[in-house]
Amino acid sequence: MGKTEFWQCLFSCLIVFSLSACVRESDVINKDIDQQEAIDIALEIASMSIPPDISGSEVAPSNIHAEKMTIEEVSKRLNSNPQDAFPEVSLDTQVWLVSMDGIWLRASVPGVIQQSFHHLSIVIDPKTGSEIFMDLQQ
Repeated sequence: MGKTEFWQCLFSCLIVFSLSACVRESDVINKDIDQQEAIDIALEIASMSIPPDISGSEVAPSNIHAEKMTIEEVSKRLNSNPQDAFPEVSLDTQVWLVSMDGIWLRASVPGVIQQSFHHLSIVIDPKTGSEIFMDLQQ
């Protein structure tokens, strides 16, 4: 093998390694969170107080489901108007809908019996893992 052939081979190997590193890096950057990560994020949100006056879950959440769907499908599932609930998000945007049962209470007010909430749905952005919307039901 001559000098020229050696350098061509070395240069070709460097290009291949550089391109494969770029592909791996772009896969990591563009990777959506998976179902378990969406559930973990939702459980963390459910355990914290929900502004302005709802407690974190009083019991360990149960009956936990996570499903990837569009904003339009979420709106139909939660019986909400997508323009009200998601004004800045396109209807065909993919999100995680994580739903669970538990007990969430309003802040206590002396002399007032507060109703509890028993079902929580959280919409999560699959790219960032951030909460987009939350819906509590009695």
